[in-house]
Parts: sequence; C-alpha cells; structure tokens
Amino acid sequence: MLQPPNDYSSYHIICREFGTGKSSLIKKVSKEIGSGIIYVDVPPYIKDFGKAFGRALNFRFEENITFSKQLIRKIGCAETQQTSSCNFDNANRLTHMNKEILEVLQDDAKDSADSHSYIVVFVISDLLFNLARSSWSQAKLPPMEIGEITKDESMLYLIEKRSIDEEIAKNLYELVGGRFIDLCKVADFISSGESFNDLKEQILLNVEVRLNLAYLNEGQKYHKPGKLAINAILSSKEISIKKFKNYFEHEEEVCTKVLSANVFAYHPSRGTVNQDKRYEKCYK
Repeated sequence: MLQPPNDYSSYHIICREFGTGKSSLIKKVSKEIGSGIIYVDVPPYIKDFGKAFGRALNFRFEENITFSKQLIRKIGCAETQQTSSCNFDNANRLTHMNKEILEVLQDDAKDSADSHSYIVVFVISDLLFNLARSSWSQAKLPPMEIGEITKDESMLYLIEKRSIDEEIAKNLYELVGGRFIDLCKVADFISSGESFNDLKEQILLNVEVRLNLAYLNEGQKYHKPGKLAINAILSSKEISIKKFKNYFEHEEEVCTKVLSANVFAYHPSRGTVNQDKRYEKCYK
C-alpha cells in the first residue's frame, strides 16, 4: 500500500476504533520502508498541525500567509520530490478542527491518484468519517479495517513476548479479546504482580466508564436506544449501520459519540455494527 505500483489510480483509508494498532502498524511499515514515506500524525489541536506537518516535510510555516495556501505550496513541492506515500494519521481530527485543511488534503489525494505521482493514506478512528465529497471518488473502497489480532497471535504475544503462563494467558484473552492495546495493558498489570481477580475488577470498572462515556448507563440519555441496539445485536450477532443509526434517530453526531466510546464496533467493509462481549451482561 505504501509503495504503490506505477499503474495505481486510487488512495487508501485505514480505519478501526482506537486501540487496534492502526498507528503502530503504519509507523512500523513507514520506518521499514524508509525514504519516500511522509508520515504526519495530526495532533488534537489545529494550532499544532502546521508544526507536525512541517516536521514531516522539513518545512516551516509562515504566520503571515494563510495556512491552506502554504499547505498547497508545500504539497506541490512534495510532488517534485521522490515521495511514494504521504500518510495522515488521525486524519478524522481535521473534521472537527478545520475542514478547509481537510478539503485541501482530499483534493490532493484525488489529484495524486489521478496523476500517479504518489499515494495518500488517511488513517482514521472516526468510523462515520465523511466520505461525501467528490474528492473521495478516488478512494479505494471499502476502507481497509485494522481488526483485532487472532487468538493464536494473542497467545503468542502474551506467552512468548510477555513471558506469561499459558493458562493465565488464556484467561487474559477470554477477558479482553484480541484488541492489542488491551492485551498490552493486562499483560503489564499481571507482570507487575497484581492478581487476575484484581484485574477482572478493573476491567468491570472500565466497562462502566466506557458505558458512561457513551451515555448508555441507566438514567443516561442514550440508555434506551443503546439497550435496543444491544438487544438486537445479542439476537443476531451484528446489525446493519442503517439499523444502528435508526435507534439513535439518524443523528450522525450522536452515533459518532456512541461509537467512539468503543462499546460498539462498526465495520465499514461490510456496513455492520457488533459489540464487545464485555458489555453484553450490562444490558441483559
């Protein structure tokens, strides 16, 4: 993906919720390839984006020229260099900070795909990221999903990399599944000498926190539609994103907020929503 063939004509979108290794994967591959790869981690605040982009391109943005004009100018410079890939991690943050900048990047992604000059990769966590603009016409769809690692991969990590007893490793996997960041956390917890029972209590507390962040706990504003969605998922394992949105009256902002808490998982490649098993008993 980061070293496209000469006849490619599209760019890529990588997505999945927080904690599934999107950033780690793109950083690792970028480092392995080395030259020709531009990696920009979009910061939480727009005032820091110029610095982050400037560092990636060895370029200083000037205060007396509009940022978007400088961005266009610098992208033009990048096209004359031997750049094979330009990667924007956490690109979804721009939808909430400065849509003009995102539109510049979208247009460049389309133009670079049309001209076969270099590939642009958007790495996103906002799973309802807006794909409505015409510039997305050159995006390779469906988006590439970074999912959980398999049970075998999880066991290999816990036993071989973290030196955890096989039986405990099995219990850890049953507790948190294959989300890599969660596996790292539980491995750290056990390696520090804490007991498995204490870990289970911490996981249950975290479940309550996640439900609270999504406003899904009893008495909170999205408890009723959340319960309907969870019950539907329990009966059929997963539901369509259209049905999920219907429970929340098709309010995009609400759906994004609920999904961002990682209680539910949206799979854009098949247009469905399912749920982490850790949350099921909270609504039974």
